[in-house]
Amino acid sequence: MLLSAATQVSSLNFNYSNFDQARDRKDFDLANGDSNIYKDALQITRDTRQSSLANSSGRILYKERFKLWRDNRSVVASFNSTFKLNISPESGVPGPVGEGLAFIITGNRTLPNNSSGQWLGIVNEQTNGSSQNQIVAIEFDTRKSYSEDVDSNHIGLDVNSVYSIFQYPLEEWNVSISSGKDVNVNVKYDAPSKSLSIDLSMVVNEGNTNSTPVITMPIDLSRYLPEDVYVGFSGATGNQTQLNCVRSWTFMVENIEEGMNMKLMWILVGILVPMLFCVGGTSCLWWRRSRQGESPPPVLPTEKPSFMWPVVTNFSESFSIYNIEKSSSNGSS
Repeated sequence: MLLSAATQVSSLNFNYSNFDQARDRKDFDLANGDSNIYKDALQITRDTRQSSLANSSGRILYKERFKLWRDNRSVVASFNSTFKLNISPESGVPGPVGEGLAFIITGNRTLPNNSSGQWLGIVNEQTNGSSQNQIVAIEFDTRKSYSEDVDSNHIGLDVNSVYSIFQYPLEEWNVSISSGKDVNVNVKYDAPSKSLSIDLSMVVNEGNTNSTPVITMPIDLSRYLPEDVYVGFSGATGNQTQLNCVRSWTFMVENIEEGMNMKLMWILVGILVPMLFCVGGTSCLWWRRSRQGESPPPVLPTEKPSFMWPVVTNFSESFSIYNIEKSSSNGSS
C-alpha cells in the first residue's frame, strides 16, 4: 500500500471551451472583486455590470499549482497553452483603450495593491523589478505607457517587472489585439532548449485570418520562478478603459513528478525490503527455537476410573464415626 501511494501522481491538464460561473468558479482563484466569470468568459478586470471600468486591476489563476522544476533545477517541465482572448473598447466610450492583459506564471497568488494602469496587475510602482515578485508574464499591451514601449499594440515578455525584456509589435501582421475580435494565442515552453514561443491569429471575417509567425524568446523559467507555480491571467485598465476577457483556455504541462515518485519508490524499496527480511528472519528463528524447547502436551484421561473414593459431604461427622469405630475395636482387644 505504501509503495502504491508513492507512485500516484497527478498532472495539471485542463480544457475550458467556455466558462460558466456556477460550474467553474470553484476551479479558479479570483484575486478581488474586479475579476469574475461572466458571459461565458473570464473577466480579468471589471465587466459591463460595473458603473466604471476605469482604474481596475485583477488576476484569475487556476487553483492548483504545477511543478515547474525539481532536483535543484536539473529537471524542468515543458508546457503548452492555448487561449482565446478578447479585448474590446468600452461601448460608447470614444478614444484610445488601455491598458492590457497578460498570461502569467507566478509563485504568488496575491494581486499587488495599486496595480491598475500601466502595472497590468503584475506589479506596482514599489515592487516593480523585485525578484520577490516571482512572476513571468506575456503581456498583450494596448497602450504605450512609458517611453520604452514600442507602441500601443504589442506583446512583451516581462520578468518581475512591466519593463519588457522582449517586445514585438503586431501592426505589421495586421493583428490588433484591442479590436474587439477574438485573438487565438498559443504559448509553448520548451524546457530542454529554454525557449518560449508564441504565435497569434485573429479572425478578421469568415475565411480570413491574420496570423503572426512563431515568435521565440530564450528564457530559463527556473531561474526566476519557484519550484511550484500557478498559471493564469492578470490585467488592468487606467483612465483609458477596455474589457479584458478570456473566452477559452487549454493547458498541458509535462509531468516531472513521475520520475520523482519513482525515485522515492526505489528508496522505499531499498529501506523496506531489508527490514522485512530482518523482521521475517528474526520471527522465524524465534518460532523454531520456541518449538524445540517446549514439552509435549499432557495426555488427559478419557475413560472413567474403575475405583473412586466416596464423596465426603460432612467432614466432622465422618471423623467422629471413624474415632468411635477405632475406639470400640481397641476396647474389645
